[in-house]
Amino acid sequence: MTHSNNQVQKTVVDCVLAVIVIVQLLGVLFPNKVHHYVGILFCICLIIHIIQHRAWLRALTKGHWTSKRIVGTCVNLATMVSAITLGASGFFVQGSARRVFKTILQGQVLPIESCVHLTLVIITVCLVLLHVGLQVPRIVRCLKSNKTKKNVAPDA
Repeated sequence: MTHSNNQVQKTVVDCVLAVIVIVQLLGVLFPNKVHHYVGILFCICLIIHIIQHRAWLRALTKGHWTSKRIVGTCVNLATMVSAITLGASGFFVQGSARRVFKTILQGQVLPIESCVHLTLVIITVCLVLLHVGLQVPRIVRCLKSNKTKKNVAPDA
């Protein structure tokens, strides 16, 4: 597998994860089974994403620790733990997203597993936004690099 092919696969998984997060956040609009199965797909894609970036995990014990690296590592590890915990907590929630929001709007008390799951949704979304935000400079460099490679004329 070439480096560019590997990068394409990573990009596909990242895009699928982004779509899944949006679908899950709009879960109240879909039947409960859709939310459930898309949640399982989220867990599978998350595991694939972590496996694809295993070199980052191996590199944690190497190199110089700058403040930027410390912040990035803390955000990435917190995102990973939060997302895995969110996926696991989803298996314990009973009922549909519609029922949960209806209960909230009526001012009733939610079961503890629903409270934990909703809290993890908020935490994970915030951490994912930080995680993606920290990747923007790398993404811009990659896009610029690909653009300059395409603009270079082959030697004749």
